[in-house]
Amino acid sequence: MRTVIALLDESPLDDCAVHHAELLAGPRGRLLLVQAIPDHWRLGGAHSEARAAAAHQYLHRLMDRVASTCDTTTHVFYGDGADAILEELFDQKADLVVMAIPAGHGFANRPAGSVAVHVLARSPVPVCIVRPARGCFGVRRLAASARVLVALDGSEFAAAALPEAARLARLLGGEIVLLRVVPLLASLPPPGAAAWDVSAVDRLQVEAWRDLRNVAGRCAREYACVCRVGVRLGVPADAILSAVGDERAGLVMMATHAHSSWQRVLMGSVTDRVLRESRVPVVLIRPRAFSAPEPPRDAHVRSTHPSAPQATPAQ
Repeated sequence: MRTVIALLDESPLDDCAVHHAELLAGPRGRLLLVQAIPDHWRLGGAHSEARAAAAHQYLHRLMDRVASTCDTTTHVFYGDGADAILEELFDQKADLVVMAIPAGHGFANRPAGSVAVHVLARSPVPVCIVRPARGCFGVRRLAASARVLVALDGSEFAAAALPEAARLARLLGGEIVLLRVVPLLASLPPPGAAAWDVSAVDRLQVEAWRDLRNVAGRCAREYACVCRVGVRLGVPADAILSAVGDERAGLVMMATHAHSSWQRVLMGSVTDRVLRESRVPVVLIRPRAFSAPEPPRDAHVRSTHPSAPQATPAQ
């Protein structure tokens, strides 16, 4: 049974996050709707209980819209949203996290963005980022038979996304598109060269095609999934975003490094460009070798009932 967590914040994008989380959980999966509320200790327990009750009512309204085939539960936490979802992730042994982030803002510019920064830096499972295209409110909703585009660069690190991509492709009834971008800079002549060897570009593309066909064959054998392959020449982020539209992909999947400061790592990187400009959800995955340790469980107060918040026992 597949377990998916959706982190919600009562924003207009919550409906879209729930839609994607429900679809990615599958018809017999488990869906956890999680909301974190600030712990205003100065305002007293009555205020906190009122906030918890309102949060529960909101989550239950969202839960009523979920298909009956999906086992759905709700959890409300006091405190930081990132810590809450990470604690729930380990407790529930979740397979995927879904978050919606507004377009046109960097991670450090909004509270929701800061939550995403911390979750991405510590989550041992894939994180699906849903964000609308710049200049429009809506986001293209994920549909069944959607193609999963996997960006590869020839490294084993990037190939770590393939098992999860295969699972998502089978769940959605779609296929995988393996994309390899040959950067223009890689084909430039070395310093001091008298001429540009144009054949170097062709050689790099031939090698990329060969490597992708080998990867596609391995996917067919190990994961029993249908794969298409494509090689593009250009700026990696531009090529990936262009391929999303040309291939009519419903998801983009990329492997990413584990770092404590995502602002420094993502700014100006391929991952950041794709996250900011993609019109489809982006699933980021870290190889399990980079998984974070389980977070402490004594930092939160969990509300299990709208009228009776209860403390989570310290471990």
